[in-house]
Amino acid sequence: MSAEADTFTPSTEFMNSECRQNLSCSVLGDMSMEISSMSLNEKLDIISQYSACDVADALVRLQKGQGPPFGGHLAGPFLVSGSPADQAKVVGPAMTVRYASIHSAETAAHGRARAPSGGQYVDAVSPGAVVVIAQEQGLSTALLGANMATRMKLKGAKAVVAAGNIRDVGEIQDIGLPIWAQGSSPVAYSAESKVIEVDAPITAHRLRIDPGDIIFCDGVEGIVRIPLALLDDVISLVPKLAEADNLIHRELLQGTTFADSTAKHPK
Repeated sequence: MSAEADTFTPSTEFMNSECRQNLSCSVLGDMSMEISSMSLNEKLDIISQYSACDVADALVRLQKGQGPPFGGHLAGPFLVSGSPADQAKVVGPAMTVRYASIHSAETAAHGRARAPSGGQYVDAVSPGAVVVIAQEQGLSTALLGANMATRMKLKGAKAVVAAGNIRDVGEIQDIGLPIWAQGSSPVAYSAESKVIEVDAPITAHRLRIDPGDIIFCDGVEGIVRIPLALLDDVISLVPKLAEADNLIHRELLQGTTFADSTAKHPK
Protein backbone atom coordinates (compact mmCIF):
# COMPACT_ATOMS: atom_id res chain seq x y z
CA MET A 1 0.00 0.00 0.00
CA SER A 2 1.47 3.38 -0.98
CA ALA A 3 2.11 6.30 1.35
CA GLU A 4 -0.65 8.18 -0.43
CA ALA A 5 -3.11 5.37 0.32
CA ASP A 6 -2.02 5.32 3.95
CA THR A 7 -2.61 9.05 4.40
CA PHE A 8 -6.02 10.65 4.52
CA THR A 9 -6.73 14.38 4.76
CA PRO A 10 -10.44 15.08 5.41
CA SER A 11 -12.14 17.56 3.10
CA THR A 12 -13.78 20.65 4.52
CA GLU A 13 -17.21 19.32 3.55
CA PHE A 14 -16.51 16.05 5.36
CA MET A 15 -15.39 17.82 8.51
CA ASN A 16 -18.59 19.88 8.46
CA SER A 17 -20.56 16.63 8.72
CA GLU A 18 -19.08 15.93 12.16
CA CYS A 19 -22.34 16.18 14.05
CA ARG A 20 -24.12 13.55 11.98
CA GLN A 21 -21.19 11.13 11.94
CA ASN A 22 -20.17 11.84 15.58
CA LEU A 23 -16.52 12.05 14.55
CA SER A 24 -13.73 13.56 16.60
CA CYS A 25 -12.04 16.58 15.02
CA SER A 26 -9.09 16.15 17.36
CA VAL A 27 -8.48 12.64 16.01
CA LEU A 28 -9.29 13.18 12.34
CA GLY A 29 -7.44 16.48 12.25
CA ASP A 30 -4.17 14.62 12.77
CA MET A 31 -4.79 12.04 10.06
CA SER A 32 -1.98 13.52 7.94
CA MET A 33 0.35 11.16 9.76
CA GLU A 34 0.76 7.75 8.20
CA ILE A 35 -1.72 5.26 9.56
CA SER A 36 0.91 2.56 9.65
CA SER A 37 2.90 4.54 12.23
CA MET A 38 0.00 4.76 14.69
CA SER A 39 -0.29 2.52 17.72
CA LEU A 40 -3.04 -0.09 17.77
CA ASN A 41 -4.95 1.90 20.39
CA GLU A 42 -4.82 5.01 18.20
CA LYS A 43 -6.18 3.02 15.28
CA LEU A 44 -8.98 1.58 17.42
CA ASP A 45 -9.88 5.07 18.65
CA ILE A 46 -10.33 6.20 15.05
CA ILE A 47 -12.25 3.21 13.73
CA SER A 48 -14.58 3.17 16.76
CA GLN A 49 -16.00 6.53 15.70
CA TYR A 50 -17.72 4.90 12.73
CA SER A 51 -20.54 2.38 12.57
CA ALA A 52 -20.43 -1.32 11.80
CA CYS A 53 -22.14 -0.45 8.51
CA ASP A 54 -19.27 1.85 7.52
CA VAL A 55 -16.71 -0.82 8.38
CA ALA A 56 -18.62 -3.55 6.52
CA ASP A 57 -18.85 -1.33 3.42
CA ALA A 58 -15.08 -0.92 3.47
CA LEU A 59 -14.49 -4.66 3.87
CA VAL A 60 -16.85 -5.53 1.02
CA ARG A 61 -14.84 -3.28 -1.27
CA LEU A 62 -11.43 -4.40 0.00
CA GLN A 63 -12.29 -8.11 -0.19
CA LYS A 64 -14.12 -8.02 -3.52
CA GLY A 65 -13.36 -11.13 -5.55
CA GLN A 66 -11.90 -12.97 -2.57
CA GLY A 67 -14.91 -15.14 -1.78
CA PRO A 68 -18.46 -14.52 -0.53
CA PRO A 69 -18.96 -10.82 0.31
CA PHE A 70 -19.59 -11.27 4.02
CA GLY A 71 -18.28 -7.79 4.78
CA GLY A 72 -16.84 -9.32 7.93
CA HIS A 73 -20.30 -9.78 9.46
CA LEU A 74 -20.57 -12.30 12.29
CA ALA A 75 -24.20 -13.33 11.98
CA GLY A 76 -26.15 -14.69 14.93
CA PRO A 77 -25.04 -13.10 18.21
CA PHE A 78 -27.06 -10.17 19.53
CA LEU A 79 -26.48 -7.89 22.51
CA VAL A 80 -27.84 -9.54 25.67
CA SER A 81 -26.34 -7.36 28.43
CA GLY A 82 -27.61 -3.82 28.49
CA SER A 83 -29.44 -1.94 25.76
CA PRO A 84 -28.05 -1.11 22.31
CA ALA A 85 -28.07 2.57 23.25
CA ASP A 86 -25.96 1.89 26.36
CA GLN A 87 -23.42 -0.27 24.53
CA ALA A 88 -23.00 1.70 21.33
CA LYS A 89 -19.63 0.33 20.19
CA VAL A 90 -16.85 -1.83 21.56
CA VAL A 91 -13.73 -2.47 19.48
CA GLY A 92 -10.75 -4.62 20.37
CA PRO A 93 -8.46 -7.49 19.38
CA ALA A 94 -9.90 -10.99 19.47
CA MET A 95 -9.02 -13.61 22.03
CA THR A 96 -10.43 -16.76 20.46
CA VAL A 97 -11.83 -19.79 22.30
CA ARG A 98 -13.14 -23.01 20.80
CA TYR A 99 -15.35 -25.62 22.45
CA ALA A 100 -15.88 -29.17 21.19
CA SER A 101 -17.95 -32.10 22.36
CA ILE A 102 -16.54 -34.15 25.22
CA HIS A 103 -17.21 -37.19 23.02
CA SER A 104 -15.50 -36.01 19.83
CA ALA A 105 -12.33 -37.63 18.53
CA GLU A 106 -10.72 -34.21 18.30
CA THR A 107 -11.19 -33.61 21.99
CA ALA A 108 -9.74 -37.02 22.78
CA ALA A 109 -6.73 -36.29 20.57
CA HIS A 110 -6.03 -32.75 21.72
CA GLY A 111 -7.37 -32.56 25.25
CA ARG A 112 -6.58 -29.09 26.56
CA ALA A 113 -3.07 -28.93 25.16
CA ARG A 114 -3.64 -25.54 23.58
CA ALA A 115 -5.63 -24.07 26.45
CA PRO A 116 -3.95 -22.22 29.34
CA SER A 117 -2.72 -24.23 32.30
CA GLY A 118 -5.69 -26.00 33.84
CA GLY A 119 -7.88 -25.06 30.89
CA GLN A 120 -9.35 -21.98 32.57
CA TYR A 121 -9.00 -19.50 29.75
CA VAL A 122 -10.86 -16.80 31.67
CA ASP A 123 -7.76 -16.42 33.86
CA ALA A 124 -5.66 -15.68 30.77
CA VAL A 125 -7.76 -12.84 29.31
CA SER A 126 -5.65 -9.84 28.32
CA PRO A 127 -6.85 -6.31 29.13
CA GLY A 128 -8.67 -4.79 26.18
CA ALA A 129 -9.49 -8.11 24.51
CA VAL A 130 -12.81 -9.03 22.94
CA VAL A 131 -13.31 -12.70 23.82
CA VAL A 132 -14.86 -14.59 20.89
CA ILE A 133 -16.19 -18.07 21.67
CA ALA A 134 -17.18 -20.69 19.09
CA GLN A 135 -18.35 -24.28 19.38
CA GLU A 136 -18.92 -27.19 17.03
CA GLN A 137 -22.35 -27.59 15.49
CA GLY A 138 -24.97 -29.47 17.47
CA LEU A 139 -23.95 -28.24 20.92
CA SER A 140 -26.47 -26.14 22.82
CA THR A 141 -25.22 -25.79 26.39
CA ALA A 142 -24.19 -22.39 27.74
CA LEU A 143 -20.69 -21.26 26.78
CA LEU A 144 -20.38 -19.01 29.81
CA GLY A 145 -22.26 -17.82 32.87
CA ALA A 146 -22.07 -15.02 35.42
CA ASN A 147 -18.97 -16.27 37.25
CA MET A 148 -16.93 -16.61 34.07
CA ALA A 149 -18.16 -13.21 32.87
CA THR A 150 -17.21 -11.67 36.22
CA ARG A 151 -13.67 -13.01 35.95
CA MET A 152 -13.34 -11.71 32.37
CA LYS A 153 -14.56 -8.29 33.46
CA LEU A 154 -12.02 -8.16 36.30
CA LYS A 155 -9.26 -9.22 33.91
CA GLY A 156 -10.06 -6.25 31.68
CA ALA A 157 -12.00 -7.81 28.80
CA LYS A 158 -13.80 -5.22 26.68
CA ALA A 159 -16.59 -7.55 25.57
CA VAL A 160 -17.58 -11.16 24.92
CA VAL A 161 -19.03 -12.52 21.69
CA ALA A 162 -20.49 -16.02 22.06
CA ALA A 163 -21.47 -17.85 18.88
CA GLY A 164 -23.78 -19.96 21.02
CA ASN A 165 -25.78 -19.78 24.24
CA ILE A 166 -25.01 -18.26 27.63
CA ARG A 167 -26.68 -18.59 31.03
CA ASP A 168 -27.27 -16.49 34.18
CA VAL A 169 -28.61 -13.79 31.89
CA GLY A 170 -30.22 -11.86 34.74
CA GLU A 171 -27.00 -11.75 36.77
CA ILE A 172 -24.93 -10.86 33.72
CA GLN A 173 -26.94 -7.67 33.31
CA ASP A 174 -25.34 -6.32 36.50
CA ILE A 175 -21.72 -7.17 35.68
CA GLY A 176 -21.17 -4.32 33.26
CA LEU A 177 -19.48 -6.42 30.57
CA PRO A 178 -21.01 -6.11 27.09
CA ILE A 179 -21.94 -9.61 25.92
CA TRP A 180 -23.32 -10.72 22.58
CA ALA A 181 -24.81 -14.24 22.31
CA GLN A 182 -27.25 -16.24 20.21
CA GLY A 183 -29.53 -17.26 23.06
CA SER A 184 -29.64 -18.78 26.52
CA SER A 185 -29.47 -22.22 28.10
CA PRO A 186 -29.62 -23.09 31.81
CA VAL A 187 -27.21 -26.02 31.27
CA ALA A 188 -23.49 -25.48 31.94
CA TYR A 189 -21.07 -26.20 29.10
CA SER A 190 -19.40 -29.05 31.02
CA ALA A 191 -22.46 -31.24 30.42
CA GLU A 192 -21.46 -31.82 26.81
CA SER A 193 -18.35 -29.83 25.87
CA LYS A 194 -14.97 -28.50 26.95
CA VAL A 195 -12.45 -25.93 25.80
CA ILE A 196 -9.92 -27.43 23.41
CA GLU A 197 -8.26 -24.38 21.83
CA VAL A 198 -7.48 -20.84 22.93
CA ASP A 199 -5.93 -18.16 20.73
CA ALA A 200 -6.09 -20.34 17.63
CA PRO A 201 -8.11 -19.70 14.44
CA ILE A 202 -11.83 -20.40 14.87
CA THR A 203 -14.82 -20.42 12.53
CA ALA A 204 -18.17 -19.01 13.57
CA HIS A 205 -21.05 -18.95 11.09
CA ARG A 206 -18.74 -19.39 8.08
CA LEU A 207 -16.52 -16.54 9.27
CA ARG A 208 -12.90 -17.29 10.13
CA ILE A 209 -11.54 -15.31 13.06
CA ASP A 210 -7.84 -15.30 13.90
CA PRO A 211 -6.40 -14.28 17.27
CA GLY A 212 -5.71 -10.55 17.15
CA ASP A 213 -8.28 -9.79 14.45
CA ILE A 214 -10.20 -6.64 15.31
CA ILE A 215 -13.76 -7.29 16.50
CA PHE A 216 -16.07 -4.33 15.97
CA CYS A 217 -19.14 -4.76 18.20
CA ASP A 218 -21.92 -2.31 17.44
CA GLY A 219 -24.87 -2.60 19.79
CA VAL A 220 -27.22 -1.28 17.14
CA GLU A 221 -25.85 -2.63 13.85
CA GLY A 222 -24.13 -5.90 14.75
CA ILE A 223 -20.64 -7.39 14.79
CA VAL A 224 -17.92 -7.10 12.15
CA ARG A 225 -14.54 -8.81 12.08
CA ILE A 226 -11.68 -6.79 10.60
CA PRO A 227 -8.68 -8.94 9.63
CA LEU A 228 -5.70 -7.36 11.36
CA ALA A 229 -3.85 -7.23 8.03
CA LEU A 230 -6.63 -5.02 6.59
CA LEU A 231 -7.02 -2.64 9.54
CA ASP A 232 -4.89 0.14 8.02
CA ASP A 233 -6.73 -0.17 4.70
CA VAL A 234 -10.10 0.01 6.45
CA ILE A 235 -9.08 3.12 8.40
CA SER A 236 -7.94 4.76 5.16
CA LEU A 237 -11.10 3.87 3.23
CA VAL A 238 -13.89 4.29 5.79
CA PRO A 239 -13.82 8.12 5.95
CA LYS A 240 -14.19 8.33 2.19
CA LEU A 241 -17.18 5.99 2.21
CA ALA A 242 -18.75 7.88 5.12
CA GLU A 243 -18.30 11.13 3.21
CA ALA A 244 -20.05 9.60 0.19
CA ASP A 245 -22.93 8.58 2.47
CA ASN A 246 -23.17 12.13 3.81
CA LEU A 247 -23.26 13.64 0.34
CA ILE A 248 -25.91 11.17 -0.84
CA HIS A 249 -28.04 11.92 2.22
CA ARG A 250 -27.75 15.66 1.68
CA GLU A 251 -28.65 15.40 -2.00
CA LEU A 252 -31.64 13.16 -1.29
CA LEU A 253 -32.99 15.80 1.11
CA GLN A 254 -32.61 18.35 -1.69
CA GLY A 255 -34.68 16.23 -4.07
CA THR A 256 -32.02 14.35 -6.03
CA THR A 257 -33.08 10.86 -7.04
CA PHE A 258 -31.44 7.92 -5.32
CA ALA A 259 -30.22 6.59 -8.68
CA ASP A 260 -28.54 9.87 -9.64
CA SER A 261 -26.95 10.48 -6.25
CA THR A 262 -25.54 6.98 -5.81
CA ALA A 263 -24.16 7.08 -9.36
CA LYS A 264 -22.46 10.38 -8.55
CA HIS A 265 -21.00 9.10 -5.27
CA PRO A 266 -20.35 5.37 -5.78
CA LYS A 267 -19.39 3.27 -2.79
